[in-house]
Amino acid sequence: MSLLINILLRCGTVAVAFMGLCIGFTILESLRTYPRRWSLARPAFRQDAAYFALTFTLTRLMSSYVVFVLSIPFLYLAGRELSAAAVQQEHLPAASLPHWVQVPLLVIGGDFIGYWVHRWFHARSLWRFHAIHHMAEDVTWATYARVHPINDIIIRVSQGLPFIMLGFSPAVLAPYVPLLVAYGILQHADLPWDFGRFRSVLASPAFHRWHHTKQDAGLDKNFAGLLPLWDLAFGTYYMPLGKLPQDFGIRDETPPSSIVGQVLYPFRTSRL
Repeated sequence: MSLLINILLRCGTVAVAFMGLCIGFTILESLRTYPRRWSLARPAFRQDAAYFALTFTLTRLMSSYVVFVLSIPFLYLAGRELSAAAVQQEHLPAASLPHWVQVPLLVIGGDFIGYWVHRWFHARSLWRFHAIHHMAEDVTWATYARVHPINDIIIRVSQGLPFIMLGFSPAVLAPYVPLLVAYGILQHADLPWDFGRFRSVLASPAFHRWHHTKQDAGLDKNFAGLLPLWDLAFGTYYMPLGKLPQDFGIRDETPPSSIVGQVLYPFRTSRL
């Protein structure tokens, strides 16, 4: 019963958030200086909206439970209670650090992990789970939610579990995921923002649009979710001044058009 109530509450929250995002990004898109259709008018938006509902209700709930279940043996071995308050145990490495130290460590460390996990998803072994995110030929803010459940579980476990085990404070961990989600939605928006002088400091919508292109120049570039530092350091940075990609999607593959088919897609085929 509690699970059902949790899902219903999530559905209500997601519906309100989705409506707010539709209004907000419609206003932002109307300020663009180049002719493009609004996100809501694009053919793929209906499916993106369905993914938004699926991802932020069932998929994210499932990911949260997986992280918790995987935490149980580590919490038990560390002699900790199975509760959020337990991460304050002082015998764990990060527990005694002040919050102003934990925050940058979490942001930088989490983004570093996210960079490498993202690159891993572009490799042969996991690409099929990530391909449905890249199959969008019209990349908009709602494309952020186009994610396979296995993709979501792996990234949440990779970015969440290490910091729980290290004893980071719940007050620091709690806002971390919502902030990443909000920033990820902004990154996928069809906006030409490159953040000017800060283009190499923070990942912008223009930065991430190059990641989604199927043009040769930007292929397999710009993996960072927040800090382009990692792309600069590991040779995957691509941000030509004054240019934006025109072609999006994936090459040499044609995933199914239905959501059910896309979810089953990684289990039925292998990358050539």
